[in-house]
Amino acid sequence: MKKRLVSLLLAACMVSALAAYTAIDAEAASATICDTSDPRIDDMMDAIDQQSFSGTDTDAETVKSYIQHYIFTSDFSAVNGGEYPYPNSGEYVTSVSDGTYAANIRGSKGCCSYCYYVSNVVYGTEGSITGKSALTPEALRQLLLTYGQAGDHLRVDGKHSVTFISCDDSGFYSFSYRGDNNPCITLDYWTYEAFSDYYSGYDIWLYDANTAVNLDTFAADESGSESEKKQQRAGLHNFITVNKYYGQFEDIAPSAWYYDNVTTAYNLALMKGSSSTCFNAAGTVTLAEAIAMACRLHSIYYTGIESFVQTDDEWYQVYVNYAWDNDILPRKYKDYNKAASREQFAEIFANALPEEALMQINTISANAIPDVSASASYADAVYRLYRAGILTGSNAQGAFLPDSTISRTEASAIITRMADPSLRQSIAILR
Repeated sequence: MKKRLVSLLLAACMVSALAAYTAIDAEAASATICDTSDPRIDDMMDAIDQQSFSGTDTDAETVKSYIQHYIFTSDFSAVNGGEYPYPNSGEYVTSVSDGTYAANIRGSKGCCSYCYYVSNVVYGTEGSITGKSALTPEALRQLLLTYGQAGDHLRVDGKHSVTFISCDDSGFYSFSYRGDNNPCITLDYWTYEAFSDYYSGYDIWLYDANTAVNLDTFAADESGSESEKKQQRAGLHNFITVNKYYGQFEDIAPSAWYYDNVTTAYNLALMKGSSSTCFNAAGTVTLAEAIAMACRLHSIYYTGIESFVQTDDEWYQVYVNYAWDNDILPRKYKDYNKAASREQFAEIFANALPEEALMQINTISANAIPDVSASASYADAVYRLYRAGILTGSNAQGAFLPDSTISRTEASAIITRMADPSLRQSIAILR
């Protein structure tokens, strides 16, 4: 009997120690703010002024009043508040109230229910998925700086949810339900590196209740105008790894000439597979696919992220709309499901990046490309891409073959050269 009692006590101690270790580890990964006079709260609130609320029914001051409520006066406020009454161990709930504000939410519990609740109170909606990518410090930073507004729901796939408040270049502030062992809401500051390390191996996204883009809100000061500041954020440095290729495409052999191009295009979120296990290496690029790739190039270059959400019956319409609005399309097309010719592909891609991103490295004189007359309507686009080392020709003479189609593997080589100047090719075409 004594031996059994000792064993039970030892087991209980081990469980208690393990729980304590887990809690300490979680809290050590972030800095929890517990003091109402902590100066970081003022910094956090001031950063909300740098967010955009255009297109919503609210503004920065109103949103800040909600955030202050959830810090100080809610029944389960983050500083000195009571327990959150909708734990992970409880039933799924479809409504949440904190004694002041109530909201109907999608069925959930614990951390998800809290995040859905705050988004509904602040914006009247839970939002839709934006910016899904593999979790890295830079991907997280770009996502939150660009699309994060106070009250948005940051999701770590299958693991955890936090309510985003604001961020700076080093990290971000959030509300979090810690779990049933500590069933309270906390106010935390995470560095991008600490959050990425703690939840390593997971995907992230925003349930974006406020769909505005923050880059449009940076005010002018002595360092430049609003448009100049936005331009300063643009650049090839925005092309970073956001996905992780682990061999999922069964039709991409490591020995294939295009293996590195395909995996790089996938990792940079510039190309996707036709399914979760197939890249469709033998497929030809359609006009819709060419436009989608060009839009991703353009969006990442200028904003640091691509986040296109299908809203029409045709999957590609969101890309066509973006391309038309941003002068990527030279013209509208009757059939976007038709295979793109190399001529069309070049015209679209040449408009995806600005001149300064496609600096000339090759001297290609007018009419040097044997099948592209300098007077052709698409000649400027083709010559620009040859001179930048993006296109190299289809044979020793540098022929372009303007009427031919282009394969998805060839497109992967072109798009990765667009994003990474180190991959561009030095060529000479002699006539």
